[in-house]
Amino acid sequence: MDTTIHNVIVDTLQLHTLNTKLSQLQDSILKKNYSPEISIWVPVIAAIIGGSLVWIGQFFERHTKRKVETKNRLEEIYAYCQKLEAIMRNNYRELAMAKNHVEYWWYCYNSDRSAPRDYEEHLKSQSYAREIERRIGDTKAEYIGHVYKFQIIRPIQMDIQKELNIIADLTNARANIFEKSLAYDTVRYELTDLYEKELRERYFQNLEPFKKINALLAEAIISFK
Repeated sequence: MDTTIHNVIVDTLQLHTLNTKLSQLQDSILKKNYSPEISIWVPVIAAIIGGSLVWIGQFFERHTKRKVETKNRLEEIYAYCQKLEAIMRNNYRELAMAKNHVEYWWYCYNSDRSAPRDYEEHLKSQSYAREIERRIGDTKAEYIGHVYKFQIIRPIQMDIQKELNIIADLTNARANIFEKSLAYDTVRYELTDLYEKELRERYFQNLEPFKKINALLAEAIISFK
């Protein structure tokens, strides 16, 4: 059973039990103390007890509703942070490809097999790499902002500012250069895939602080009461 639904059921049962006990107390007071001499106080006592029941019921209802809404909000932020981590992973995958292409086309342009389109492809790859890096910067800023939102609602005891600082300072490594002396077939059929894979794995290491923070957010939601 979902934890939120379970908590709502428990709170409802507790409220029902409290209301029952207070009603029994009201009946007991009226039965034990009723007499012609104090009959004038019966409506007053009944009104006080009745008002208290209403106030307590409303308090528990508002408290339960507020807890449910808060947890739902935390879960929404956490889910979005998970999404941003996935977006970052895809951005890094694309960036590794783009930066590798930058070096590949530059190698082709300076090789014996140089063709006019090689330099154009080199420039296109540079432009695409810059666009992806801009997206990475925007995603990092958005992620940090959502973590701060989470902490405003549910402060995390462990210090995650260090991880946020690491994310803010992340840089994108350059791709390996294809030396001019290398044979074209070696570059085209062996090194391009190898270099791209190596660069992609280096970029994926940048995801570690995202994973650590998201794990802390998940723990904070589980422990929320």
